[in-house]
Amino acid sequence: MNKVNRKRNPAWYITACFLLFLALILFLGYTVKKYSDGIYQNIRESTTESVEALTSDRVKMLDKTLNLLETQAQALAIHLSEPKLTVTPDMLKTFAKMRKEYLFIGVFNSDGAVVSSGGTSAKISSNDEVYRQVFAGKSGVTDTFLGEMGYEEVRVYAPIYQSGVITGGVYIDLDAEILRSAGESSLYDSAGYSYLLKQDGTILLAPSFYSYAQIYHNVRDVFAASKSNQKTVEALMNALKKGERGNAVLEFSGEMQILCFEPSAVKEGWYYVSVLPLALVENNGQTVIRLSSRMIALFLGFVLAFFVFLGVILFVLLRDKWKQETNEGRVYKAISENIDTAIFIMDQHTHRIRHVFENMRSILGIPAEKVQGNICDSQWLTHIGLPAEVIAMVEEVELSSQPVTAELKYNNPHLGKEVWLSVSVSPLNLKGRKEYMVAFTDITENKNLMEQLHASMLEAQSSNEAKSSFLANMSHDIRTPMNAITGMTDIAIRSIEDRERVLDCLNKITLSSNHLKGLINDILDMSKIESGKLTLNAGITSLPEVMEGLVNIIQFQADEKEQQLLVVIQHVEHETVLCDAVRLNQVLMNILANAVKFTPNKGSIRCTVEETFSPRGAEYGRYLFTVKDNGIGMSKELQETIFDAFTREKSSRIEKIEGSGLGMSISKWIVDQMGGTIQVSSQLGRGSEFLVTLDFPVSGQPIEVCGLEQGLSLLLIDRDEQSSQSAASTLETLRFLVDTACDTKKALEFISHKHEAGCEYDVILLNHHFSKEDLFASIARIHEAARRSIIIVAGANDSEIGKQVEEEGADAVISPLFFKSTLSREITRVLLHRADEPTPLPTDKPLEACHVLMAEDNELNREIAVELLSSSGALVDTAEDGYQCLERFLASEAGYYQMILMDIRMPVMNGYEAARQIRSSARADAEAIPILAVTADAFSEDIQAAKDAGMNGHISKPLDMVQVIAEMKRCLSRF
Repeated sequence: MNKVNRKRNPAWYITACFLLFLALILFLGYTVKKYSDGIYQNIRESTTESVEALTSDRVKMLDKTLNLLETQAQALAIHLSEPKLTVTPDMLKTFAKMRKEYLFIGVFNSDGAVVSSGGTSAKISSNDEVYRQVFAGKSGVTDTFLGEMGYEEVRVYAPIYQSGVITGGVYIDLDAEILRSAGESSLYDSAGYSYLLKQDGTILLAPSFYSYAQIYHNVRDVFAASKSNQKTVEALMNALKKGERGNAVLEFSGEMQILCFEPSAVKEGWYYVSVLPLALVENNGQTVIRLSSRMIALFLGFVLAFFVFLGVILFVLLRDKWKQETNEGRVYKAISENIDTAIFIMDQHTHRIRHVFENMRSILGIPAEKVQGNICDSQWLTHIGLPAEVIAMVEEVELSSQPVTAELKYNNPHLGKEVWLSVSVSPLNLKGRKEYMVAFTDITENKNLMEQLHASMLEAQSSNEAKSSFLANMSHDIRTPMNAITGMTDIAIRSIEDRERVLDCLNKITLSSNHLKGLINDILDMSKIESGKLTLNAGITSLPEVMEGLVNIIQFQADEKEQQLLVVIQHVEHETVLCDAVRLNQVLMNILANAVKFTPNKGSIRCTVEETFSPRGAEYGRYLFTVKDNGIGMSKELQETIFDAFTREKSSRIEKIEGSGLGMSISKWIVDQMGGTIQVSSQLGRGSEFLVTLDFPVSGQPIEVCGLEQGLSLLLIDRDEQSSQSAASTLETLRFLVDTACDTKKALEFISHKHEAGCEYDVILLNHHFSKEDLFASIARIHEAARRSIIIVAGANDSEIGKQVEEEGADAVISPLFFKSTLSREITRVLLHRADEPTPLPTDKPLEACHVLMAEDNELNREIAVELLSSSGALVDTAEDGYQCLERFLASEAGYYQMILMDIRMPVMNGYEAARQIRSSARADAEAIPILAVTADAFSEDIQAAKDAGMNGHISKPLDMVQVIAEMKRCLSRF
């Protein structure tokens, strides 16, 4: 009840009206004040512009006067240059009377002698400015100066030429008033004035009613006396020094003045300055401001009253419409909370945005209040960051009256990135009100998905094209060795009586078979990679064994091309690691085989194995495998695609070099799966270098030295500096006292020094980096010089070379791989046999007296294997399936067989089961006897299955006897 009474109390209405009236008064006062300030500012700016324009006109008039005076002096000089004319004081006096502004005329020659209109003789100094300017060929006007009569004067001069040579000059002294009259130094009814200044502020000509020049010689002194603002003064003086034009407001002659200044275009360093009191500007504007203020206040009062009246009427008329829009807003808000599209609605005619959905911020990153009520045009869209193309869409809808949709890019400020929007503009007609609905939907995820699908499609197409091209090439590459095999077989049959011809055919069949096997293996591996079925099987791996197997195979290939293969082992402290040995071997084999393949005969290949600190921690070792050759090298284009599948260089350089082009792609995949990197650097014609970096978990502690006496002396002979340093470092950790020699001559010097000291080297180690002839000769000379020393050759793994080095005096041949464990084991073995038991050297039959049990169900394969193994010295018994193999093993005495070669896919019992049965038997040698899988199943999972069944290794078909013998010897060395 009280609430109703308060509303109806007249005092409430009076208070409200008073407050409204007070607000109106304040508004009018503020408006008048702003208007008055605006008028004053406009009057001040327009006055300044007028004074600047007037100053420019006066400068032009001054420049015109200066040009005229200079022209008069030049004309007089021309007249006086007549050869027959004699200059006399009377003549000059006559000329001086011709113009009233002429005060004095003088003519001087090169000696400085002056003939003047005053009749007096004088002399002008050669240092005088006029003299110097004249004889420099210049005419001009001097600064003002105080004449003999006490008046300000100015002198104009010009050179006199005779026969093209300056013989003297003429000068005219004038009353400086001529410059004042040229500039009309007063303005605004003498309220303002103007004068001349020099660039440094020196007063040249002051107004007649101000005697600055009599008191002050520089305008800076005037400012100082008037206590002008120093920053403004400095700004003005800097502008004068720079030759600029402009204006400034300063305290000057006791009041604030407007100064407008502009330089002369004719007389360098002269400024024309106009001065106008600031109070004059303010007084002129006061009347206008008072009258205008009253009219504005009256006008604003009427306008305000009109708008109040109009507001009341509009409130009554639009009250229902406001209620309707309020209800619409609630509906729009409910809709915006349940959709993922931002919408605003605008009027069709004015394009003013009438309603905005609240989800504008979450979808577009723009608050709804920044959109509401704005006029949607291109300028506003650009300002707020929305796509300006929306306007073109609106115009299209206006023409067609049909909805328009487009996909546009948009920088979302909320997300801080570019997104894709689906924008639609649709016409609406709500209760007769024509509007447009503009909707924005974020389709970035869909767009990215489509782009990814498109990229995947293009990649698939490119891959399919590459595969098609690859298969076309493979068709040729596979048929080539097949044709060679069938052709050479046919030739061998028809030439069966010609032994040499048959051997040649068989050698070519072997080469073609190995090439065909390599192609098939690469294709099968690539197929497994693409299908995602190629996996890695990590196990305990001995790096010396991996490298030994590699070197045994690659050395044979390198020897065929008379290439030097050097393997350097550096700082390898952990020789046993956890990795997939088969795949590691495959990567290194691919790289080394390529190095041999693409390096010319008698080239060199260096393989380095180095262990460094792993960033993964102390449980890991980082291993760097580097293969460097001096072969044909690669182009930059090939280096960029060498690891891509189904690509191969198209070049005449490699047309005759066999290969699938898949090896590097497979190697890259394997290295990636191992978490490592593979890099290549190459130059055409200079060779290539591959670096494989892998981090492996290390197994156990670093290699410890055992079995060697401390302090044994050793002489290492190695021609390669890096290899020598690495080997010496390893030997020193084995407690040897090491001397190194780079050749035989240096080695003999070391041996001689030992003899002189009454002792000899315990061991002399030759690293096999010699030619055969040099090696044999070196061994013979060293043996002759050091008969009590143990002479060991590292690297001569060829049986023929082994026999020869023995004949020349070597005691043993060891592996060229200087792993710490290898050196310790091999040298210890040799030292233990230093008495009467010579160390076994390589022979023509590397498997001499090795009793082998082989299980193979295919009769032809069995026959081939038996023949090849027998030719290597092995004694072979056979079984046709796994069960027969098991029976024959159990029926034999313990130790009778030194090895079992087991096929996998056999009838009755497969190789896996047979191996498990053998291992689980009660025989004394059941767990120790080496069992090698010999099968066409050559994938990593097959190798792992063989290990799981208890087998010691894996040999893939078709058989490569070099690899077979190397693997068998590796296993036999542990049996």
